[in-house]
Amino acid sequence: MSKANAKPELGNYTFDQDFVRRELGNMIILHEYPLPIVDHVGFRRYSSALQPLFKIPTRNTVKNDIINIYEHEKEQVMKLLEGIRSKVAITTDLWTSGNQKKGFMAVTEKPKDMGNTNEIGKKCSLITQPYVPTHTTRARQAI
Repeated sequence: MSKANAKPELGNYTFDQDFVRRELGNMIILHEYPLPIVDHVGFRRYSSALQPLFKIPTRNTVKNDIINIYEHEKEQVMKLLEGIRSKVAITTDLWTSGNQKKGFMAVTEKPKDMGNTNEIGKKCSLITQPYVPTHTTRARQAI
């Protein structure tokens, strides 16, 4: 592509609707976008311009895709934990942001005799909920 407005050659590109849906789910998880983003006019226009073959899923379909991603990542973490021969301490830390009143949770692990000490934490960060209820006394009493 020598000119700025020249069209790139795609070669043997094959569009994969399922792959794009998984990536949409991963994007929503990563950036904590609301599920109704798929209903936004701007998102629909952009997606159609980027890939006209992409059939934009409903928010219920996206929700199910995200649940499937969660189940897959959870299974991967369980396999990773089963493969560890030493003991692992997994801890959580809860905190509430100041004026936003949103609760957050972090998952950390301390394995013994394991080369990559952050592998479980990386996997767990994909399966934890980004916002947990605030952990104030009132919130605890509601549980």
